[in-house]
Amino acid sequence: MRSSPRTAPLAAPALLALLAACGGQTRSSDQVAAEPPVSVDRITDHPEAYVGARVTLTSDVGKVHGPRAFTIEDSDPALPEKLLVVTRRGVRELLADGRNLMDDDVVLVTGAVRRLSVAELERELQLDLDPEVGRHFQGKPVLVASEIRRVAKEEDEPSR
Repeated sequence: MRSSPRTAPLAAPALLALLAACGGQTRSSDQVAAEPPVSVDRITDHPEAYVGARVTLTSDVGKVHGPRAFTIEDSDPALPEKLLVVTRRGVRELLADGRNLMDDDVVLVTGAVRRLSVAELERELQLDLDPEVGRHFQGKPVLVASEIRRVAKEEDEPSR
């Protein structure tokens, strides 16, 4: 079907509107971010909503599991949730201050959420994950971090 000179100007805006409407229906690793607020609890409770998404969240470091793996946790003392974070490079390289990451540090982490397949992740990232950590998080969401920044804890900030 050919468009006439009168209908051609109407077709472009309609096509753009259709593409914009469809854009929200797909999820890929190139997606900018999931809807805020993102938390460890939301990711672990609803992984299907975040797998494939790029997210940014602030959380406490639960435990450091080596130079390229650590857990972050939510602040619910009744039912604490943990999310495994792994990196392509060493965590220390990603931190601007060059210091080692410590348990209980507060970090701002950005990365892509995926389901953990230990064998696939170890092969892809050339990572040797602790076997116990791998068993615990197998099939659960994991955050492959591209950016990590240490942030001040509330009690560390000077009072005004």
